[in-house]
Amino acid sequence: MTGVPLDRTEARARNGELSITLLGATGSIGSSTLDLVRKNRDRFRVEAVTAQRNATALGQLAREVGARVAVIGDEACYDELRDALGNSGIEAAAGEGGDDGAPDATGTPEG
Repeated sequence: MTGVPLDRTEARARNGELSITLLGATGSIGSSTLDLVRKNRDRFRVEAVTAQRNATALGQLAREVGARVAVIGDEACYDELRDALGNSGIEAAAGEGGDDGAPDATGTPEG
């Protein structure tokens, strides 16, 4: 499954929701995971969604699920992601994470 709890102590949100990050949200496994989330909206809160290059689809998914942040791996697609998010209030980020200072969408400690 591509959903990763942000932090074990913070994974359970209000009303028993599970906070998750969807890695590779625009791919086939991500799509399957999103189907599960859609069918169980009361059980999941999507904190972040990620994709490598499909910025338009990622922006649409982020808006649909109410993600807090959308991260695109290919920095060349960042402007497209920002445009797709519009004034939704969802934070856009780019980069693959790690030592380059880009956000870690999983919310797990580095190192």
